[in-house]
Amino acid sequence: MTDIKSSIGFHIVSIMTLLLIAVFLIQALTPYGSATSPDSISYLDIGSNLSNGKGLVTTNLAFDTAGTSSYSPQRLWPPAYPALLSCFIKNSFDVERVRFLSVILLFFSGTISLLILRTAQIDWLISLLFAVLTMLTLPMVLIYTYIWSETLFVPILLGMVLVIFKYLRLPSDKVLQKSIFIGLFVALGFTLVLTRYIGVAMILLFPLIYALSSKDHFDRIIIFCGLLVYTLFVVLFLADNYRVTENISGGTRSPSSLGLEDNLIHMTEAFMTILPTSLISIVLGIILACIVIFGIVATKGSWAGESQPDIALRLKYALVLISVTMLYLVALLAMRTHSSFDQIDVRLIAPAVPIIVLMLAFFPVMVTSRVASLSIGLVSLSLLSMLALQGLNGVTSAIINWEESGSPALPMRGNITFNNFTAGNQERAAVELIRSLVETEGYLFIERPLIWRFLTRRDTFSRPSILDTKMIDRLNGMPNGSIIITSLAEAQRIYSMIEAVGLQMEIVNLGDVVGIRLPFSDKGQIIDL
Repeated sequence: MTDIKSSIGFHIVSIMTLLLIAVFLIQALTPYGSATSPDSISYLDIGSNLSNGKGLVTTNLAFDTAGTSSYSPQRLWPPAYPALLSCFIKNSFDVERVRFLSVILLFFSGTISLLILRTAQIDWLISLLFAVLTMLTLPMVLIYTYIWSETLFVPILLGMVLVIFKYLRLPSDKVLQKSIFIGLFVALGFTLVLTRYIGVAMILLFPLIYALSSKDHFDRIIIFCGLLVYTLFVVLFLADNYRVTENISGGTRSPSSLGLEDNLIHMTEAFMTILPTSLISIVLGIILACIVIFGIVATKGSWAGESQPDIALRLKYALVLISVTMLYLVALLAMRTHSSFDQIDVRLIAPAVPIIVLMLAFFPVMVTSRVASLSIGLVSLSLLSMLALQGLNGVTSAIINWEESGSPALPMRGNITFNNFTAGNQERAAVELIRSLVETEGYLFIERPLIWRFLTRRDTFSRPSILDTKMIDRLNGMPNGSIIITSLAEAQRIYSMIEAVGLQMEIVNLGDVVGIRLPFSDKGQIIDL
């Protein structure tokens, strides 16, 4: 009965602790709603279209006469995260509701990390401590500040690790339970691919599971069937991408301009960014670790709790964690070396960090000597405490930066920070000025229309790529209060064209660019603001 009560108490305390940490972090990091990058705005657009019954499409903001939006099939962004967003948001500007989703996903990440450590029979207080500190690391702080698919990718990847741990613990005669776990692993693995294409690298975990299992007849059948079903799902998904876009990854990606050496340097810089550089943080991290180790010694506890050490099983667990980490990082390097997308930074290494933290928790239980275990534990806890302190420093900086500059300004790599559109990474005065120039019924024509639609909450379209007399007539038919934002040179070219057909235009000086009022008029006027 005491064990049952202790177990219930552990679960209640753990759930409440992790939930409170998740709520605190999201409230502190997203005071004006979840932060947004260009990727985030695309996710919101696709999610909003899904929630409105338009399907997995992106809004095509190319100019047309009626000013209505059209939609294009969307496969460049995998569908899982936009689909999840569609369950929470009302429109493509709804950054407030995403905060609730971020709390749930961060809580899941912490909870699954805890369950992984408990499955390995690590002391529950140490397991809870590691789960909490994992949530406080800078990569976790960063990705859950923004509307990014990594927020879903991380708990799914952790869930796959938990399923492998559960499978490896089962005796050979538990065929039904093994089948259920492999089925769950297949579902999580396929969902991982639907979240980010890099998840396909985890297909190599199937042979690893077999190599670490008891390798009996049933293991061979169950794992092979799981691999077959997983491969079938992934092939069908990628084939459908090819059918729609003529590319298995959902769109054409330009070749990378960076070599393997450059990407290794960027990855190293990203990992260095998540570590503290101040002596105070380093010393404080060591002190916190010493306090925890002293508490374990004082209570005559151990890192592994009261369980009997099973070194062979824990070696298997450690091998799983190392394999998952290496698979992800190697796949990241390979993809970035082959194709151009964002340079490797804190965001892209984030899925590997919780797995690395779990590895730190495993090192002390790999030895049987209590002294050696606690000594290794001191090193592991010191490093993790430093990671968490760097994350907390990011939290405090984000709170200040939100108020001072309207952006969390969290580090991307080194001193480079991520941009943000939720409160405007540009001066809000510039955004509000353009917004004020476009009347409610008017249209805004500008480069990167999806971002400017988000910033101004106005109907926004891309500038016409071709200007001829027919296009001039179409522009002249736009509602009052519409405006084109363009360069001065382009404005002069437009002026020459409309003058030839007996029209003139009003120009608003906006500094580096100008605004051309629509529709055109018979009498021009230059307004300097």
